Amino acid sequence: MPRLNAKKGISGSHGSRKKFLEKEVILHRRKDVGSRKMWWVFVKPKRNEEFIQVAKVYIKKVTENPKYPPYERRYALINVEVRKGWKGRHIGRWAYKKAAWAGKTRTIYAHFRKSDRTSIAAAKAAGFNRVFPESRGYLMQWNA
Repeated sequence: MPRLNAKKGISGSHGSRKKFLEKEVILHRRKDVGSRKMWWVFVKPKRNEEFIQVAKVYIKKVTENPKYPPYERRYALINVEVRKGWKGRHIGRWAYKKAAWAGKTRTIYAHFRKSDRTSIAAAKAAGFNRVFPESRGYLMQWNA
């Protein structure tokens, strides 16, 4: 197993602006905190470099009375945070896809602002579909 380095790569200026393939993006499970599962996302920009942490993924179990869709009492929400210098390199789409499968939850929702076109495109590429088009934001659903 390669060494994972969470300290490097904060600026994101390593290598060219290449798009990463699915096999080049690695999820590393972190300790669960309450009702939240967390993964770090690592990539290896060049052949002889170490893996660099470039994103975080959270899946949170929500158990509250819903005011907005989805109108279920218990559901899971996913959130992907990609570091500034690493955006636009297909890391988010692979993080959504891999975390949705690794989360072992049948249905996962993702909330976005309607203006957040990049996150919507990444979730769509990962297999999320829009539900409740009448809602205030942009709600997407993934089914196992």
